[in-house]
Amino acid sequence: RSFEWKSRTSGAYYADNLYYPPTYNGDGMYGGLGGLPATAHQSNGTWALGTSYGVEGFKGQAWYYNFLNFARMGYFEGSYTFKTGTGFDPFVGAQYVDESGSGNNFLVTNSTALFGVPGSKVKSSTWGVTGGVIIPHGRIDLGYNKVASEAGAVGGGAIISPYTAAYATDPLYTTSMIRGLVEMGPGHAWKAKVTYNVLPNLQVIAAYAKYTTLYRGNSHDVYFDVIYNLSGYLKGLTLRNRWERSVGGWNLNPGNKPFT
Repeated sequence: RSFEWKSRTSGAYYADNLYYPPTYNGDGMYGGLGGLPATAHQSNGTWALGTSYGVEGFKGQAWYYNFLNFARMGYFEGSYTFKTGTGFDPFVGAQYVDESGSGNNFLVTNSTALFGVPGSKVKSSTWGVTGGVIIPHGRIDLGYNKVASEAGAVGGGAIISPYTAAYATDPLYTTSMIRGLVEMGPGHAWKAKVTYNVLPNLQVIAAYAKYTTLYRGNSHDVYFDVIYNLSGYLKGLTLRNRWERSVGGWNLNPGNKPFT
């Protein structure tokens, strides 16, 4: 159970989330998706319950979230890795997200028009598949996601994700460095990614993603990561340098031009 949260730029914990406006109740929160007015009632937090299971090559997890007055979410994911003993192990996976919400829903009562589309309810359905191969010192991934359009729903069926929206930290297979389908609304996307450990503590990532959406048009992103994982007393601390180039879409990049 969480009651308040602290964004990347906040100086303390606040009863809000990434759908609230910057500086809501004095919060120095910037970079969220926004949409709610400054007069909106403060957030009541979240309930969450989940479980995970693994055996041999299978891994699975299931979660239930109640983002109070925003959405109820069910999230399911499973994957299987085929152990070949050759150093090259294929894998497959799938994920599903279902959301609903009505009644005293803050996005509904405040006529919040996510992606320009208000609604009388929260309703969203998303699925995805992934596959690839684990290679010596790295892996290759190919993923696909689809967010269904929902008539009468806030954002036309957009995923409501109060603590990742505009941060691009959700677990969808096709999320890029700066955005994904949570940030662009209903549509579909695919993404290819290569991860390689150059040294035991040094990892590089290269990825390309293509998005086709109803309210933000068509766009594609390419990004690179260089990640250094510290060891010893600083184990768990990571230094990361990222670069992304985003092209296309409507109302995504400054001036609707390519953005780096």
